[in-house]
Amino acid sequence: MACGSSLDSIRIKLALSRPASLRRTQSKTEKYHGVELVRFIVGRRLRSVGKVGSLISAICRSINEYFRPPHAASQVCLVTCLMAFSLAKPAWSQEIEARRWSHLPIGANFGGGGYAYTRASIAFDPVLLLDDVKLDMNTFPVRYLRSFELLGRSARAEVWQAYQDARWEGTLDGVPASTTRSGWSDMSLRFTVNLLGAPPLDGEDFARYRADIDVETIVGVGLVVQIPTGHYIDDRLLNLGSNRYTFRPQLGCQHSRGKWSTETTFAAWFYTDNNEFFSGNQLKQSPFYTLDGHLDYTFRPGLWSGIGWGYGLGAASTISGIDKNDNRENLGWEASLGYPFSKQLGLKLAYIGIRTLAPVGADSDSVAAGLSLLW
Repeated sequence: MACGSSLDSIRIKLALSRPASLRRTQSKTEKYHGVELVRFIVGRRLRSVGKVGSLISAICRSINEYFRPPHAASQVCLVTCLMAFSLAKPAWSQEIEARRWSHLPIGANFGGGGYAYTRASIAFDPVLLLDDVKLDMNTFPVRYLRSFELLGRSARAEVWQAYQDARWEGTLDGVPASTTRSGWSDMSLRFTVNLLGAPPLDGEDFARYRADIDVETIVGVGLVVQIPTGHYIDDRLLNLGSNRYTFRPQLGCQHSRGKWSTETTFAAWFYTDNNEFFSGNQLKQSPFYTLDGHLDYTFRPGLWSGIGWGYGLGAASTISGIDKNDNRENLGWEASLGYPFSKQLGLKLAYIGIRTLAPVGADSDSVAAGLSLLW
């Protein structure tokens, strides 16, 4: 017992001999967590070492800033930033895009750029005498999105543009042939508004809402307009641009439960006429209807993966009054991964496969990577 009392006395004396600031360390630990506590203790102990102590403190601050628990609105914004950015695909390809209807904070700006490689086998109308046509395409897309409030609803407007480099090779009337094109693709504009769910919020209100809600259903409508700004040569069959407008009204629904999220989108593609089609002809196409769905899982804010599928039917051609009876029918699938580098910067990786179920169409495989930035 006496020995124990002596040890307690020694401990008390040692504690009282310390500076007052260090005696308060225990109470201050309640305000620190994880790496911050390491920085606090190590930084003070090594202050006398000069540059070494400062360097360790700086490293600890950086690590703590990266791994701080996701409570701030800006960190929630990162998740939606990764949701918002999608990778551009070839102009003729069916869209299969994940997280199209996700809830975004009002007043946020998202920008991004990326790269996609596409390899495709294309089946043309037999009268064109083009056989065994292969396509290799490099796409460099950029995209900007702005979220805002419209009539008490959350809405967004976005624009994307891509530069493409493509090479086609195959046989023309039995003779090997190839051609290349480089230039801009058609520009696309998209406007959407959420009709159910996803209230217009920003800042801490948005962060609290996203943190509190566990089950949510969002319904939205949108319109995509494809503008004929792409590289087009009227006496060539193969082009990067379409030389016509395309209007794509969309209806989408997203349901989230915990870390799982499902999404379904129906769209109709309406084409204007191309009066400068190959060899002086006029091209008309009937509407093309698509339905796609996705299943996503969020591991933690900003880190998610998902798979998707898509089906499309329609777009029969009429060339200079002659009905070609060549409906397109596609089946597609997609796998994607989102990863955050920081609060404002995220990476998205994706694979998209399309297979034609009709005599005329394309089988394609694309791999893509893109960076998105929030401000």
